[in-house]
Amino acid sequence: MTSIARFDSLFKDDWPLKRQLLVIPTWYDWITNDEIFKKSEYLERYRELLFDFCLRKFAECYQMKIVFCLHPNMESCVDYFKDAPVTIIHQGEADVQILIKESTMMLTNYSSVAFDFSFLHRPVLYYQFDQTQFIGKYTSHIDLDKELPGPIADSLDQVFDQLFQYGTQDFAM
Repeated sequence: MTSIARFDSLFKDDWPLKRQLLVIPTWYDWITNDEIFKKSEYLERYRELLFDFCLRKFAECYQMKIVFCLHPNMESCVDYFKDAPVTIIHQGEADVQILIKESTMMLTNYSSVAFDFSFLHRPVLYYQFDQTQFIGKYTSHIDLDKELPGPIADSLDQVFDQLFQYGTQDFAM
């Protein structure tokens, strides 16, 4: 139905919805080793997000579980997040399709799973602090500001403003 075989039962109503924020960033091709990762803005920004008091406040205020799903290429980097006050999902530990089906909201950067999530009419928020670097010298095949199924934040303040706004709307898309 969706032309995406990886999520062949996305529309089956066979999994209970949880009050859960799924944080699921994509990986960057230029992060090729641990040294680059340690110095990356990617690590800095995701650590800031996951350890921020406002994320805990959001979770408490809206009774939301925060789930951080590691990209397969992040497995070797899990120790950088191990003390974060969130549930960390390692590759192979959970079915991404089920995480999508059971989550109330998604926070990602550029991951294509956001489209799958939006098919379920649930809100997606993009945290794109590095859009110029990510796109690079090539243009995107879509207009990110107009065609993504959710707002884009480029700072933590914007992320938290959006999260709390969605909370006051009972997480309506």
